[in-house]
Amino acid sequence: MTAFVRTQIACLAALMFVNLNFDSRNEFLAPAQAAEHSDVTIDQIRVQLLYETSGTLSKNIVGDQNFQGWNVVATGDDGREAATDVIVSVVLRSRVSETDIDQPLTVTAKTLKGKLLARRAYRLVATTKGRVTAFLFLPNATCAGGIVIETVYGKQRKSAEVDLDCGE
Repeated sequence: MTAFVRTQIACLAALMFVNLNFDSRNEFLAPAQAAEHSDVTIDQIRVQLLYETSGTLSKNIVGDQNFQGWNVVATGDDGREAATDVIVSVVLRSRVSETDIDQPLTVTAKTLKGKLLARRAYRLVATTKGRVTAFLFLPNATCAGGIVIETVYGKQRKSAEVDLDCGE
């Protein structure tokens, strides 16, 4: 590796860890204050099944009283496609059309028993038209049982729960 490449990598690494936030008066804000100041809110958590035959996504199953999460790994009698993987979408909204979300946004999926299924942290996300969506992929999760999705942005927390069980 050349010295130039090492310098470029070091500069990129330094940029990833710099987290200075300023308000409209150009005064420094601590990270938690900046998260509150940005008027960005966690709007919605969606959970969708990734259907294996068509490659399409199910409708959002969070809070869907008609959804039955039993053996979705197999084709349903009602014509539902089989699914083994899950996509989690977290929608953030801002009062302004375009803003940088420069505080960590963390999305975590765990079973009700506490087993970590996946975690992803986002930094420096930008909203367009007042919203942005962050994703978390959960492979082989449709037999995980109860799954809790937790999203944290600054002092904000939002969670959702779905049940995906398997058996005979």
